[in-house]
Amino acid sequence: MKTNMLKIAALVVGAAFFGAAQDSNAQIAAFQAANPAAVFGASRVPTETAGLFPSVVYNVRKQGSVLSQTLKLDVVGMLQNPIYTPLALGDGHILGVMPATVVAAEVAPVTVNNRRPAGIKGPDWRFAIYANVAQANTAIAAWANLSRGAAVLVPTAAQDRALQVLDTRVLEWVDPAFDPLAPAAGSLVGFNLNAVKNPFFTLTYLTGKVIVIYGPARTNTAAKTTSPTQNIGYQTRAAYWVTPALR
Repeated sequence: MKTNMLKIAALVVGAAFFGAAQDSNAQIAAFQAANPAAVFGASRVPTETAGLFPSVVYNVRKQGSVLSQTLKLDVVGMLQNPIYTPLALGDGHILGVMPATVVAAEVAPVTVNNRRPAGIKGPDWRFAIYANVAQANTAIAAWANLSRGAAVLVPTAAQDRALQVLDTRVLEWVDPAFDPLAPAAGSLVGFNLNAVKNPFFTLTYLTGKVIVIYGPARTNTAAKTTSPTQNIGYQTRAAYWVTPALR
């Protein structure tokens, strides 16, 4: 099912504000090569992504007399666990869902007054495509903002100007009953774009775009420890992986 997966080379992304995505001709060429193809930067939150990596298959093929492209983007390395409530579908696939988890309080590095209460993380991860590096970095910064209160539950449309967004918690494994060589790890199902079902996805669509994979949203469930106390329920996300601008 995922024989074309390519383990992502660990590339340290250049250090601009929030680790701004950087152009790299070699990366872009690899991403847009025929098959398989994938290049992301190294995980920005390795403590939460140990053993996981983005897997991208990018194809350009002829459908009739027309050139068409497909992009399949997952996060690979999900080991089976009872908390995912895996369900064998009987057709060679096993599906599960990412659970929500209770996490400890956040403490902003600037001042203890920005300390936030414990909350719930997940279960949805977010896959997003942005028009350019600047818009991607604005959204990444907005999602990470610890100073935002409940009046702005999530970043505004002006802050997060994603062109395409997928929030997903679906996990997939190959059923060993159908394939004795099935890998032990599965994947978090992400983008699966093609020009037939997604008319916007033309041969030039990815030019200049930036793809970001965010971890699950963290929703705080109690008031701040200091005044004002109205900061309840806001969400933050960490950007786990970011591509360079594709060109």
